[in-house]
Amino acid sequence: MVRVENPLKTTAQFLDSNGVQLARNLDFFIDRYADSYRLELAAFLGALRTNKPMPITGDDGLQTMLMALAANKSMKENRPVKINEVG
Repeated sequence: MVRVENPLKTTAQFLDSNGVQLARNLDFFIDRYADSYRLELAAFLGALRTNKPMPITGDDGLQTMLMALAANKSMKENRPVKINEVG
């Protein structure tokens, strides 16, 4: 199973008889993932500068894409989907 949470505008929570109310997500994906993009770029540039292997390979990207395809198929078909069903 994979679960991904998006960062919220604040960490405040409001609890009442209707349940828990959370802050909204950040509006734009760049705001949500700016730190991730900076870290990814720094790792890439660091590998280039030091002539070391890239921290992420093409196969890493392929496996991530297959996982996303399987998750999408799982959602559409309302059932668990194995990676080998989409690859």
